[in-house]
Amino acid sequence: MVEEKSKFARGKLIKILKPSDARVEPFCPHYHECGGCDLQHLNYDQQLTHKQQTLRQLMRKFAGSDIDLDAPVLGESLGYRRRARVSLF
Repeated sequence: MVEEKSKFARGKLIKILKPSDARVEPFCPHYHECGGCDLQHLNYDQQLTHKQQTLRQLMRKFAGSDIDLDAPVLGESLGYRRRARVSLF
């Protein structure tokens, strides 16, 4: 453990024993030190799945709404932003 708080803890990866089939080699040479591009180790399909799951969880938590995504969350596999502003009416 690197850091422990009341609601979460941070750890440091020492070794990957068995990589996932969805794991790819990150393209950025600073990926392991920087932490700015959290999804580079996932293939593109898994990145989109992760983004959809995250959006559902955030909508449930902050808007009290279970949404059904009719259209897939689209995004670039490289050069994407991790933050978005969404207006709820």
